Amino acid sequence: MIEDENVCDPTSVVGRKFRRRFRVSFERFRWLVAQARSWKRECGIKPLFADRRNTYDKKTIPLEIKILGVLRYLGSGESPLGHSSLLLFHGPLLLRQGTSL
Repeated sequence: MIEDENVCDPTSVVGRKFRRRFRVSFERFRWLVAQARSWKRECGIKPLFADRRNTYDKKTIPLEIKILGVLRYLGSGESPLGHSSLLLFHGPLLLRQGTSL
């Protein structure tokens, strides 16, 4: 979704869908990413969020995905465990007798 060129337009279908899911405009999201990238560690030299790799040379989750996850959680107003759209497996596999999603 964030790679779509129409997400910048708040009147487009993709722009409205982004706003509905994350409760902020795409421009505000880009501002949040820029702010988070500017944060430094206590030493004042190293960035708080690594660009691609962490100290053990393993791939990390991109900062954009982390921010989108937080915005989705804050925008939904409920726990991610109770949000059926975030579950990978839903339906009868997760349900026990007498429970529902």
